[in-house]
Amino acid sequence: MGKLLKLFICIAPMPLKRWLLQRYYGYCIHPTARIGWSWVFPGYLEMEAHSKIGHFNTAVHLDAIHLESTYL
Repeated sequence: MGKLLKLFICIAPMPLKRWLLQRYYGYCIHPTARIGWSWVFPGYLEMEAHSKIGHFNTAVHLDAIHLESTYL
């Protein structure tokens, strides 16, 4: 995927971002999980319920990221 698509994904609203990440990258993202304006493109990403990645984070050149539920 091109860098222009990745940039669009970074600034897209979360419902569209979730759909694009699941469709083009095969990530598993729960509907209540959130990603801010971050460059997050590991080999595999799994985000459970209520997990979050804030703004201005970078996660590249990683094999996998698995974020568990943070809701108490």
